[in-house]
Amino acid sequence: MASWIKVNIDNVARGSLGLAACVGIFKGSMREFVSCFSSFLGVYWSLFTKLMDIILTIEHTKDDGYGHLWLEVDSILVCQAFTST
Repeated sequence: MASWIKVNIDNVARGSLGLAACVGIFKGSMREFVSCFSSFLGVYWSLFTKLMDIILTIEHTKDDGYGHLWLEVDSILVCQAFTST
């Protein structure tokens, strides 16, 4: 198994506090589909949903034996939460 995996994630929370879900699509080095996941989270805030999506992605990446993760997200706030300064 390759040591790198690329993941595109997206998530939704319907309303300021609402039904929340997240997904991730895993692709290999040749852009081939490797796997995916989706998860219904319950009723949560949007920021919680975004953070849970990353946590679930990291767990799936570790479980599948990948050593390096290339993760694309659409939230600067979430990136800052995982970046040390």
